[in-house]
Amino acid sequence: MKNLRLLILLLFLLFLLTLFSIAQSTSGTNSPALVLTHVTIIDATGAPPQPEMSVIISAGRIAAIGKSSIVAVPQGATVVDAAGKFLIPGLWDMHVHPGGREYLKLFIANGVTGIRVMWGSPEDYESRKNIEAGDLLGPRMVIASPLVDGPKPYWPGSISVSTTAEARQVVDKAKMSGADFVKVFPCSAVGGQNYIRALKAPFPDVRFIASGGVNRQTAGDFIRAGASALGIREGLIPAKAILGRELDLRTASSPS
Repeated sequence: MKNLRLLILLLFLLFLLTLFSIAQSTSGTNSPALVLTHVTIIDATGAPPQPEMSVIISAGRIAAIGKSSIVAVPQGATVVDAAGKFLIPGLWDMHVHPGGREYLKLFIANGVTGIRVMWGSPEDYESRKNIEAGDLLGPRMVIASPLVDGPKPYWPGSISVSTTAEARQVVDKAKMSGADFVKVFPCSAVGGQNYIRALKAPFPDVRFIASGGVNRQTAGDFIRAGASALGIREGLIPAKAILGRELDLRTASSPS
C-alpha cells in the first residue's frame, strides 16, 4: 500500500510538471491554446468543488472556464484529459531561499507557482530572467535585496551599514540591481521603525520588509513607518498554542 501511494504521488507530480511545461510552451501569442478537460476545480473561495469542468488557457492566460459538456475546444488546441484530477489556484511560498536553480522546478511539481526570495543574489535575478524567457522551468519570483544590517551583522554576507547615508546608498544600489523589495534584518539592531522611516523618506516607491525584533505589539508602528510587510515568528502566536495544538488559543491570539 505504501509503495502504491508513492507511485501515485510520483505520477501526479509528473503530471504537474508536464502540465506546466505545456503551459509555458503555449504562452506565446501565436501558440495553440491549452485545454484541460473533465477536471475538478477548487477555486479556494470556499465554494464547493466544481466537477467536470474545462479550462482554456491562451497566450498564458485563462481565457474561459465552463462545463466540459458545453465549452468548445478551440481548433488546434492541446488537450489534456484531467479526469480524476483537481485544479487549484497556484500557491505562493512567501519565504524562500532557493539554494540553486536546479531546485526551482520542484516548486512547480508541488503546485507552488510563485515564490518570494528573502535574500536575493545575482543567480536569482538570472533565474528569473530565464524563467520569464521560457528557458527554465520555475515559478514566478519576487526577489529581495541582500540583507541590510547594522555595523555588526547577524548573518555572514549581510550588507553592513553604520549610518543612514550608507543605508540609503545600499537601497539605491538594490533598486538599480532589480530587487523588488529591501529586507532589513534584524530591524531591532539598527533602530527599529525609526530606521525604516528614515529609509522610506527618500525612496517612497521602494518596498521594505522589516524583520527581526518585530512583534504583534509593534507591528502597527512598523507599517506606519513605511514597511510594506513584516517578518514575525513566535511573537505572532503563543508557544503554548503551537505546542499544544490548541486551535482556540491560536484563533484568539490572531491580530484583528
